Amino acid sequence: MAKYLRGDIVLTPFPYSGDEGFKVRPALVLAVLPFGGSHDYLLCIITTQMAPDPHLLNLDNGDILGGRLNQQCYLRPGYVYSVGGALIKRRLGTLRIDKLAEVTQTLVALPTHSDIP
Repeated sequence: MAKYLRGDIVLTPFPYSGDEGFKVRPALVLAVLPFGGSHDYLLCIITTQMAPDPHLLNLDNGDILGGRLNQQCYLRPGYVYSVGGALIKRRLGTLRIDKLAEVTQTLVALPTHSDIP
């Protein structure tokens, strides 16, 4: 059985793009991916930086069950990555089901090749 489930907010290393190295940050579990005898997880980044991203979603502590974040944060459904379960530091809480549905709708609505001029 997976240690983390879809909707969990976890603390994990996030790779810098174009650079070597990682930053530990919160992330949202979008999917559990069985791999060998363990699990990988598909994650969506959570950031404190407001970005010019049309898919950016506010994340308030009222959106989280069983935990909280230290400051105002944003979900970026357009930025996903996978990580092995052994790299996840801990669970910080669980996203409310209605907010998870909003993330899922945003993710599904992201442009495809045919949408980009």
